[in-house]
Amino acid sequence: MGYDFPFERLYHISEWVKNLLFINILWMIFNLPNLYFIALLYIAADFNGFISIFIIIICLLPFTFFPATTAIFAVIRDLVIKNSQKGSIIRFFWKYYRKNYFLSLLYGIAITFVWVIFVVDYYFFTTHISSLFSYVFFILLFFLFVFTLNAFSVIVHFKSTFFQGLKNALLITIGSPFLTIGIGILNVLLIYVSFNYLTFLIPLFTVSAAALISFAGIYQLFLKIELRQFEQENKEQMLVH
Repeated sequence: MGYDFPFERLYHISEWVKNLLFINILWMIFNLPNLYFIALLYIAADFNGFISIFIIIICLLPFTFFPATTAIFAVIRDLVIKNSQKGSIIRFFWKYYRKNYFLSLLYGIAITFVWVIFVVDYYFFTTHISSLFSYVFFILLFFLFVFTLNAFSVIVHFKSTFFQGLKNALLITIGSPFLTIGIGILNVLLIYVSFNYLTFLIPLFTVSAAALISFAGIYQLFLKIELRQFEQENKEQMLVH
């Protein structure tokens, strides 16, 4: 039995690596239109061309990026909660992609709009008022980034309406500052290392690893909330009896 334990652990780790690899590649495939236009940004002939391509990317995000990212979070949720995934990762990814597409589209439109407003405000305040506003917007950027990640976790974990889901994601982001900071820092470090040192991670693991970090972190909060609700219900039942 002692000899089997390390091999079982190694097998378990290899399964996680394989699953993260598969869903990251699937995410890349479903985001090929975005990746194509992002590549065009680097060869845009002039500023007007750059803006035109950027607008196309913004319009595509709700229809491509958000459904594919929601599907990754849904598969990650199954892996975290069940600690395994029986069946094809491709089948589960496609299942969640279709199942959550419309809700993901709504979230995508709303969150993309918020990001556009953020970028426009950043440009206006730092260019026309004072460059010191860049420090304020850096903090806002951090929380908006984590709010977006939390929104994906909320979509796949709770059966809530569109507005209730946005409200829950916002409350979690603001109401759990230590969790927010932890998720944000780990993801920023992952992105920084991926783009500056280990670029091979981008097509293979970066997005799926970010989803794992984000959902695994926020899932601990979900468990605490559920435990409090369970304890409160028990207290109420004891008072009744």
